[in-house]
Amino acid sequence: MKELQETLVSVTFSDSDSRRVALFLCREIGNDARNADASNADCRWELRHQSWGEGVGWYTQATIPLNAQQLRDMRDALGPQMPLADVQRKKLKQPESALSWTPRIVCAESA
Repeated sequence: MKELQETLVSVTFSDSDSRRVALFLCREIGNDARNADASNADCRWELRHQSWGEGVGWYTQATIPLNAQQLRDMRDALGPQMPLADVQRKKLKQPESALSWTPRIVCAESA
C-alpha cells in the first residue's frame, strides 16, 4: 500500500481570509520506500481552491492536477524569472530571515 504525502508549497488568499488558492506537491510513497530516497516516489502537483469552515478547517472546493510541464508553462506565463523568496521579501518588505521556514509535511491516508 502506498502512503500519500502532501506538501503545501504556496498559498494565495482571495478577497477574504476564508478563501485561498494553494499549491501542493503530492507524493505517493510505497511502504518499502519510507526510509528510502523520496525522489523515487510518484509526484504530482495540485492547485486547490479551498475555503475555511469553523470546526472543519480548510477544505477543498476544487482541485486542478498539474504535471511538471504545465507548472513550468504557468510560471513562465505569469512573469519574469524571480525566486519566490525575493518576490515575497519585496512585497512584504521583510528581511530574508523572516521568510526562512521549513515546509511541513501533511500526510493523509486514503480508505
